Amino acid sequence: AFLAAGYGHTCGLRQGTLTPICWGYDHSRQVSKAPTSMPLAALTAGYEHTCGLREDSRTAICWGDSSPMPGPAAVIPMGIIDACYQHTCGLVEDSWVPVCWGWDDG
Repeated sequence: AFLAAGYGHTCGLRQGTLTPICWGYDHSRQVSKAPTSMPLAALTAGYEHTCGLREDSRTAICWGDSSPMPGPAAVIPMGIIDACYQHTCGLVEDSWVPVCWGWDDG
């Protein structure tokens, strides 16, 4: 997606450069910590976090609350990515195996 809305914040990808720009509520730095010089291939937003797929490697990057390092998704190319309340999941590009990270309350 080129536009993603979370709880009180929205991020989009600039036309031409595909770099993210975010606006709105910034309590968890989900706006101010956006990697504004990194082109992204996809974008998704959760409650107070946003994640994207790097355009060059299709690996995940996240910022804001509930955005710990995305584990294997930080080094494995992902086909798609989607965020929810306080977690994010993606599907590995070649095998479509699901990989999730973030809040896990059981």
